[in-house]
Amino acid sequence: MEKKVDRRIKKTQKLIKDNFVELLLEKPIQEIHVRTLTEMADINRGTFYQHYDDIYDLLNSIEDEIIHEFTSALQEVAPSIPANSMSIKEVEKTMMILLERILVYVKENEKLIVALFRDEQNTEINKKLRNFLYDYFLQNYKNASESEEMKKKFTYYYGFVTSGSVEVITTWIKSGLKDDTEYVGELLEQFILNGAQMFLK
Repeated sequence: MEKKVDRRIKKTQKLIKDNFVELLLEKPIQEIHVRTLTEMADINRGTFYQHYDDIYDLLNSIEDEIIHEFTSALQEVAPSIPANSMSIKEVEKTMMILLERILVYVKENEKLIVALFRDEQNTEINKKLRNFLYDYFLQNYKNASESEEMKKKFTYYYGFVTSGSVEVITTWIKSGLKDDTEYVGELLEQFILNGAQMFLK
């Protein structure tokens, strides 16, 4: 019985989210109201409030689901060897594989991603993506540098790489995803590996 209830809940949440995305493609979130969304989804307002506190809670839920997808992808691609025994090259390789997974996810979920990034005032998804990348790699791989000086540079470097990578992806999204994932991935690789030269000398 619980599985049936869970399926119904998921079905209702998907209905709400799908219609919300359609509205986001038309107007900024400030102009989207629960009444409009529920009428579009053909559900009552009480059903909406069973799942979300308000429109912004719904948005936050969708963004967190995306970050969860990226976290799962990271767990798949992260090497099994201990982080503090990784070389700089291994760190960079792991990051590139993860960024490629993110590019593929963006392309496969184009409507959702475009809807989230089209509103200039909604910067939370950018922050969440940037923090996700920065926190993971800085936390786990800073020890790949041996000297304290290199560790300090590594901290700045990953701030630069994560912010720059997210900006490249954001620019790609706002251009309408006109370039293919391979092209954008190659650009990211060039930017990242050129910046990593200071650690490889």
